[in-house]
Amino acid sequence: EATARKDEYDSLYKDAQTKERLREDAIKSREEAVRDLKKTRKAAEGRLKEAEELIEEANQIHAHPEVTEGLRLRIADEESDLEAARSDLDDLRQSEQELRRSTRTTRLIFVVVAVIVVALILFAVWYFALR
Repeated sequence: EATARKDEYDSLYKDAQTKERLREDAIKSREEAVRDLKKTRKAAEGRLKEAEELIEEANQIHAHPEVTEGLRLRIADEESDLEAARSDLDDLRQSEQELRRSTRTTRLIFVVVAVIVVALILFAVWYFALR
């Protein structure tokens, strides 16, 4: 009878352990699901905050059209200033190229004149030294 009771106890113990293991696994999977849901909720809260900020910005723009018009005018002014600066840059590039060209020409003329003067001096020295 003791053996039968021990066998029954062992069987009940094994069943209890199996049930406990299954419940522990279920608890772990539920805990993981809770963690995933918390992450999802946190991400959704972040998106909600961004959306609320965008809505607030849109409401501010809608409530103050004069600010939007001021920005539009400022952008137009900046674009015209940029165009003027580009035009000035093009003028400066052209002036630089012309200055380089004229400087190169002047330098070439100076070298040619210097060579002619040296040649005349050498010719004069040669002419008077041999006479």
